[in-house]
Parts: sequence; structure tokens; C-alpha cells
Amino acid sequence: MPKEIEHKFLVNVSKLPRPLPRGVKMVQGYLSSNPTVRVRLISGKKSVAYLTIKGAGLRERDEFEYEIPVAHARTLLKMCGARTLSKVRRRLGGWELDQFTRRHKGMWLAEFELSSRRSKLPKLPEWVGVEVTGDGRYSNSALASQPDKR
Repeated sequence: MPKEIEHKFLVNVSKLPRPLPRGVKMVQGYLSSNPTVRVRLISGKKSVAYLTIKGAGLRERDEFEYEIPVAHARTLLKMCGARTLSKVRRRLGGWELDQFTRRHKGMWLAEFELSSRRSKLPKLPEWVGVEVTGDGRYSNSALASQPDKR
């Protein structure tokens, strides 16, 4: 069974290395929050879209992800209504660095995915701030459903 095991942190933006790697723009919409059913559209030269279903939990949970046609994603995103968010995702080593745009503009989160329960986090870079893994307010589905949480 596919599992997602991740840690999530706030980011000290002033300590980020410059220049940052180029990122990809994405829009995510949420059709359901229990279980989490997410539609993600990644824009670029060749746009790509995914439908993801996640089980309960914040640090560790079942995760199923399927590529879907971009046209389907656009229709599903309309079905999500206001339960959407936009961000630019960058990769720094093993880290995923999300810079939120639109209503959460200015918020940055970093995630590190572990390969197993026994895996350890690497030494945290200086730009990694407070861990918010267990704080449900920082889950993407919660951010998409509520006003800015900064």
C-alpha cells in the first residue's frame, strides 16, 4: 500500500539561498477532506494533472495518485469552488519548497518526505523554521478551505 511519510515546516524566507531554483506553478483543488481527494494541475510547457486520494493522518498516511487528462482536471477544479490554492513548488535537495500565491501570498512551507518510518530527517538547513507537521491548520486541504493562516 502506498504511504506518504512527511514532515512539514514553516520557512525563514530571509535565510533561503539565492538564487532559488526555478519552480513549477500549480493549482490544487479539494473535492473532499475526509478522505482528502485532491486535483492538482501543474502548468508549464506541457501541463500535467493528477487526482490524489489521501487517508487520515498528518505525518503518515495512505496516498494514491493518478495522472488524469488536463481537461478533466480543469473541470474538477471548477467543482472544487473556493476550496483551491495556488503555489510555486521548488526542489532544494530532498526538500519541496512551496511558495503560496493568491490569498496565501507570502506563506512558504517546506516538506521533506521520508522513505520509511525508520528514516530520519537530514540536518535541517538554516532556512527551515518551526515544524508544523502535526498542526492541521497547515495541511493544504485546510489552507484551501480557510482564509490566510499567516
